Amino acid sequence: MVLLVSACVEEFELDTPAPTIDDANIAMDESTSEANVFVFTNDADAFRKVWEFSTGQSLEGDTVSLYVPFAGEYGVKLTIYNAGGSSSIESTFTVTDTDPSICSKELLTLLTGGCAATNGKTWVVDSASAGHFGLGPVDAVAPIWYAAVANEKIGGGFYDDRYTFFLNNSAFSMQTNGDVYINNGQGPNFPGSFESPVGDLTAPFTSPESLTYSIDESGDNPVIKISAGGFLGYFTGVREYEILELTEDVLFVKYLDNVNDFSWYQRFIRAGFSAPVDPVDPGAPVNLPIDFEGGNEPAFDVFGGNSFAVIDNPDPSGLNTSNRVASTTHGNEVWGGVVVELANPIDLSTSTAMSVKLWAPVTGSFLLKLEHPTDPNIFIEKEVAVETANEWIELTVDFAGGLTDTYTKVAVFPGWQNNAPETYYFDDIQQVTAPAPPVVLPITFENGEEPAFGVFGGSVWSVIDNPGADAVNGSARVGSVVHGNETWAGVSVDVTTAVDLSATPVLKVKVWSPIATDFLFKFEKIADANDFVEIQQPITQTNQWVELTFDFTGVSTDAFGRIAIFPGFGTTDPNTFYVDDITAGN
Repeated sequence: MVLLVSACVEEFELDTPAPTIDDANIAMDESTSEANVFVFTNDADAFRKVWEFSTGQSLEGDTVSLYVPFAGEYGVKLTIYNAGGSSSIESTFTVTDTDPSICSKELLTLLTGGCAATNGKTWVVDSASAGHFGLGPVDAVAPIWYAAVANEKIGGGFYDDRYTFFLNNSAFSMQTNGDVYINNGQGPNFPGSFESPVGDLTAPFTSPESLTYSIDESGDNPVIKISAGGFLGYFTGVREYEILELTEDVLFVKYLDNVNDFSWYQRFIRAGFSAPVDPVDPGAPVNLPIDFEGGNEPAFDVFGGNSFAVIDNPDPSGLNTSNRVASTTHGNEVWGGVVVELANPIDLSTSTAMSVKLWAPVTGSFLLKLEHPTDPNIFIEKEVAVETANEWIELTVDFAGGLTDTYTKVAVFPGWQNNAPETYYFDDIQQVTAPAPPVVLPITFENGEEPAFGVFGGSVWSVIDNPGADAVNGSARVGSVVHGNETWAGVSVDVTTAVDLSATPVLKVKVWSPIATDFLFKFEKIADANDFVEIQQPITQTNQWVELTFDFTGVSTDAFGRIAIFPGFGTTDPNTFYVDDITAGN
């Protein structure tokens, strides 16, 4: 070791004398077990010893170890402290050989270009790709709150910046072209900062010289630590960047915010790199289902100020673990959305329902609309509630009553009636089997409400036009029961919401009977048919509508989920009975 010494001593009027130059002596030895590891020691009596190296590292202790992979001349400064003051000494040391293993470290080679890259490796913000900049909660691993679309932050001050990592001496440099893009909370630390045209602040900035970096591999992912004064891209007050992805061409990092409880994300690419474009035929027909996988990335048109991009799934969990999804940031109109035209009309005769997977940052409403290809006045649309935010959900929209083979446009309004610039993701638009409508009392058979009754004892069930409308029952549609060959023949239906007879003990049903007979009304537990209550009433008026009343007052408060009716109880003749308006009350 070549030792060039200079020193300064700070003295105080205390009983304990300040340390001297002799106290701040430095001893150095090269490790015999690890290549290019140097051990520095000081044996003076002091409560604190700070070692600062020209490589950028700062260590504390009586004895410290430093790994210096490259041959060259380096500096070390030791400052010792006792009750009387402090003393510093500086020296240089020579590393004669480069550690050959440094050239085989994959992470460093990917980040810096390796031993052959004497000019280092330069990275720039991947501004042309959707999701290159974003925001999420602290514990996330993707920008699930907000992801920028391509070139969204032009004018902010960081798209033209360049960041170069050198393997030798762990050097780092920034080329900022005079300004940088910073978080609002950092404004006081950047004199002359001003409101950026794309939000947050732009600030004048000249990068300091002699910046360095280090890599901490002690956690789940490696972390880049940049020395004071340096940073990557959008500045939030921190200089530590967790590497989520590192390849020859892409560097994707997560970092925190020293003002807000957020995590930020930035994607960088190697300077000069252009991402390959998937060979998608722009004229390829678009048909359902639309899943955005395997090059099937139809170009949705936008309206109301919305954006559209197909990106990597930012939250591949729960209901949607697919690789690629659609992203849209809401525009400034409450009706903002995106639309795509299909090659063939949607055949609603096979299925009237469509489903779509949605990731929404807030709860609210979702609107799906089907349109005629040339006449905007021919359409059908349905709005559904979005009751869960920040995770994938599946919404089903039933277009019952729509025209078949008419609609070729599918319009998606992910944040219907909301004009906040929030980012939504959607995926897997497809036709599905329409969900059965809920069966609740009253049952009227009108407006398409035709619950499927089950039959037993040989009965036959259907819903038909009212064959004998009169003053008691003038409704259009009624249930029809053709009696089976068993005395106990009838029909039954399971209701979606079980009936609590303690709250609504009185049941009524309108009946049309061709004969004088008995009518049995029965409630059962779905899980146990032996747990039931029933009441039998006579039908004395024939060939006309009558209303029968069944009073279950005093029955247990247990809720019953199945209703069974026996229109001609005790008979076996194949008579046809009609029923309507099954209601519950008190």
